Amino acid sequence: MTVFTHCKKENNGNKVVIQGQVRDVLSGDPAAGISVDFLIQGIVDGVFNNSFQNVDEDVTNANGEYRIEFEKGTPSTYRFELSGEGYYSIQQDENPDDFTVNEDNDFDLELNSRAWLKVKVVNEGTVNNGDNVTFALTTVHNDCADCCTSDLIELSGSVNEMQFCEVFGGSYAFADGVINDAIFGQSNLHDSVYVVPMDTTELKISF
Repeated sequence: MTVFTHCKKENNGNKVVIQGQVRDVLSGDPAAGISVDFLIQGIVDGVFNNSFQNVDEDVTNANGEYRIEFEKGTPSTYRFELSGEGYYSIQQDENPDDFTVNEDNDFDLELNSRAWLKVKVVNEGTVNNGDNVTFALTTVHNDCADCCTSDLIELSGSVNEMQFCEVFGGSYAFADGVINDAIFGQSNLHDSVYVVPMDTTELKISF
């Protein structure tokens, strides 16, 4: 059973309490130090707001736990905004009808951790002009400028290349393709690696 240690505010009969745990989507580990902002669109303190108003916030503890308390008002939409170092920020809207007043509402949240993949390609054998490798990466990632892509990569001859790209922590990265060796002929390439959350993991391709 999860025990929440945050201080409780006085309940005046129209209080909504939402509590739960924030976890990493892929690893399932608790996410500590995450800022949880809770916003409401609708009537807040007797005033209608078309934009979202922040009504409470918390930071997850070492077990990833948070607790939000606020006056119900007349909301049309609830919104959670989560952010923290080493994680991708998220924004998640919820229906106020799914939460009740005057009792604790247990509601867990998830977000993805950031991680980096170092792809190292090395021709470790006797180098010939006919040596080449063609492969593509398969990764789980966000839509960002530095995120890994599935573009085809072609390298030949004397190769000692490194490239870095961003992926979701706790995922697996795969490299699939073909190696052509001027001496030993053609062979299939299939390598994979587990990407450690909030760290840099190397995927080495040798031929």
